[in-house]
Amino acid sequence: MRASRVGSMQQCLRDVSERLQAQQELERAQALEREAATRLQELDQLKNTLLDVVSHDLRSPLAAIRAITTVLQRDVTASQ
Repeated sequence: MRASRVGSMQQCLRDVSERLQAQQELERAQALEREAATRLQELDQLKNTLLDVVSHDLRSPLAAIRAITTVLQRDVTASQ
């Protein structure tokens, strides 16, 4: 009888140890996921900033090209 109690206690301790290990692995995985989510947010913000800068830098030359095209079209129309 005593041997079965000792065996039961060992099994109980093993179960608790496995649960604790699983819980620690879960917490590590959650921490990695949080870090990855934070990094993705940082990268998304960087992408948005880059697109804002590129968009702004392209707008000015395009506006100048559009203005010159309008003037040239007027000149061509007036000369005809």
